Amino acid sequence: MGDRPERTSPTQSKTMRASATAIGGAAGTAATAIGALDDVAQYIVLGFTGVIILAALFIMRERLRKWADGDR
Repeated sequence: MGDRPERTSPTQSKTMRASATAIGGAAGTAATAIGALDDVAQYIVLGFTGVIILAALFIMRERLRKWADGDR
């Protein structure tokens, strides 16, 4: 497509890299925040972290599906 070089691996996708970064960032932030919060706030942070990680995994899955369909 255009002057873009052909990708040889899904890991070269900016979408995949951004999703992996979001997962790592969410996990790191949650791990840091949990120690400083009370019990209820810890559950809230864990809930939001779970939502962020699940959303990033969904995005990665959709990108891999497009990769398998030939959209590189």
